[in-house]
Amino acid sequence: MSMWIGEFNNAENANIQLNFNDGSILTHKSVLIKRSEYFRKFFQDAKESKEKKRKHDTNDNHIINVPEFSRQTFHDVIKFMYTDSIEFGSNVPLEIFKIADYYLIPDLRQKARIEIYKRLHFDNVVKVLFSEGYKWKDLKDDMVGYIVSNFDKIKDTPEYKLLAVDNRSHPAVVVLMQEIIATLFYKKSK
Repeated sequence: MSMWIGEFNNAENANIQLNFNDGSILTHKSVLIKRSEYFRKFFQDAKESKEKKRKHDTNDNHIINVPEFSRQTFHDVIKFMYTDSIEFGSNVPLEIFKIADYYLIPDLRQKARIEIYKRLHFDNVVKVLFSEGYKWKDLKDDMVGYIVSNFDKIKDTPEYKLLAVDNRSHPAVVVLMQEIIATLFYKKSK
């Protein structure tokens, strides 16, 4: 890993350009392949496709469009790939989590998951769970567990009281509420 630290933010020999709606990042294919199962498979498939077409292009530069994520957040993910370090400071850990999940970077995904949990609070856990947390079983389980463990405080928050009203058309409201209630009953029966 230490051999890549000097290569981060070094456009020299970069052979991948990642394009975002708000800018681009130059990076190295070797780092992407080593750190992300998604990119390893992506470049393997591209190589096989190229071999099937028998095109002999000596240009090994690739442009990849990534419109679903912001350049700044992805920059922090790329930095992690080079350095194995991430500072969540002002970053939204859920955005880092989504990128790490999508691009199959399990160690970063776990770090982001831990940071998400650290930032849970009585006033935000319901919002985080219903906005996007429910989409991943491990995050959902973390948040349901947090709600159950702190239910006496959370049940009095405006967010929880408005849960049924604000989320009545939410695709997972019934399942999530059943899970919270079942976990509460299970906890109380112990």
